[in-house]
Amino acid sequence: MEREEVERIVSEKINHIGLQYAEKRLNFLLWFGGALLGLFGVILPMWLTSSSTERVDKEILSMEKRFEELAGKQLRRPLIECSYENKSLEGQVVDLSVDASHSTPIIIRNVGDGPTPYMDFRLYLALDEPMPNLSISWWNPLEFCDEPGYTRAFDYTSSAQRLHPKGSFGLKLGQWGSAKKGSSAQALLKVYYGEQEPRIVKWSVKFK
Repeated sequence: MEREEVERIVSEKINHIGLQYAEKRLNFLLWFGGALLGLFGVILPMWLTSSSTERVDKEILSMEKRFEELAGKQLRRPLIECSYENKSLEGQVVDLSVDASHSTPIIIRNVGDGPTPYMDFRLYLALDEPMPNLSISWWNPLEFCDEPGYTRAFDYTSSAQRLHPKGSFGLKLGQWGSAKKGSSAQALLKVYYGEQEPRIVKWSVKFK
């Protein structure tokens, strides 16, 4: 056999062996790469899911805490009581002064567990006689009366008041210079303090 033939046969064998090795190497790389991709395809989403779930759980707990705090604040509400000379104003006969500028005030007290906004006060009287020349301190007479059964309405003129829980202040009755001494009238007080319905107290007055 000639030298050239031998070299050709040897070269073909080497190339064949090289192709087989390259194919096995490629198959190994494809298998190994697929295994890695499969492993990361399972572990990575699981890790991301676990991390995301942890973050979501923390956000939910934070939102629940904020909601509980907000709900707690919403549940705290004011509650108004009105008293006169250390007794409930309801049903009392209160003296309104015709001459003196000083009189015992009505005490407005917040007995609830939440603060009030700024409050408004309206007084209604069922007068038997008209009061033509009204001269009343602390109370502004209105041109209309929106409460059936009463003849006159008055708004309190002092600066607006707010009450924290357990707080109180004195609602001044003032001097009713145009009233007739000895006369009396049914009275109704409305306290508007941010709730859907005002606090309503029925009582009566006597001008002295």
